[in-house]
Amino acid sequence: MHDKRQSATNRRQPLQPLNHDLNPFTPFVKCGKVFTPVLPLSLTRKEPPLPLTKVEVFVKERVQTNILINFSGFITSVLRGEASFNNLVFQLIRSCSHKRSILRREYPFQRQLLNDTTIKEPLVYNFCDENPPIQTTCTYTLQLVKADLSPDSYYDITQKSMTALVFAAGRKEDPYE
Repeated sequence: MHDKRQSATNRRQPLQPLNHDLNPFTPFVKCGKVFTPVLPLSLTRKEPPLPLTKVEVFVKERVQTNILINFSGFITSVLRGEASFNNLVFQLIRSCSHKRSILRREYPFQRQLLNDTTIKEPLVYNFCDENPPIQTTCTYTLQLVKADLSPDSYYDITQKSMTALVFAAGRKEDPYE
């Protein structure tokens, strides 16, 4: 027969939020913000870039920290006419409190086909930022900086998301090392 009484050690405890002050090595994930700008058929580097997603991270620990940035989405290319193409360039920018913005990575995306076609492809970019400034908030932004398309062609970027996984780099006092 099952005993309805449970000892204190066997009772289920409600989940508690992680307290990063107790263990500074506990990794955590930050979800980003998605923007839905009108995507241009032509964009040069001399024009203002179009932000697509961004995520903010506060690095408070006084330990070496790594931040893994992940951007994902789908790009649909609608290419029309002979020798149709689309050439896009994305940039990942880091801007931290009281510091200038820094280009962390540039990602070209190019498609060229001889016949009319519509193709939907996953777009995934990862970047590991090692040792960002501590005691500051950093914002990572993925932006479109260039668009060059053949006549009658166009594109769309959907299902965008951006996350940041923040974790301590290996050190002797790191329990995960």
